[in-house]
Amino acid sequence: CACVRPNVPFRVSMDAFFDFDQATLRPEGKAALDELANRLAVTQYEKLTIVGHADRIGPAAYNQRLSERRASAMREYLIAQGIDGEKISTSGVGQSEPAASCRGLRGKRLIDCLQPDRSAELTAVGSELRMSEASR
Repeated sequence: CACVRPNVPFRVSMDAFFDFDQATLRPEGKAALDELANRLAVTQYEKLTIVGHADRIGPAAYNQRLSERRASAMREYLIAQGIDGEKISTSGVGQSEPAASCRGLRGKRLIDCLQPDRSAELTAVGSELRMSEASR
């Protein structure tokens, strides 16, 4: 029997997938999105929401655009992996939701410390298909 669980959102946090001041996915980001695309292939989902984030270095307006570009980069990559682009929405929150606290650091140490803020979060709303052990 292929058993379908009820509508269950799942969330994937994609930290450390982007370099400082970049919206290009790192290789480990691509690998994680490949894994996610495989998971989505066995999921009945209505929508995917991707929210991009940026660190606090630089002007807020620039970081807002950068966070939006990061979310778009993930969307484009997932579409290239066969995910339906019509079901994916993207947005960015700029530097408004920091994950890292890096008081008193400057230069490269600050850039390294703020890596968790260069991220995106993906939420899928749907239900996963689970195969029972007997049918495998």
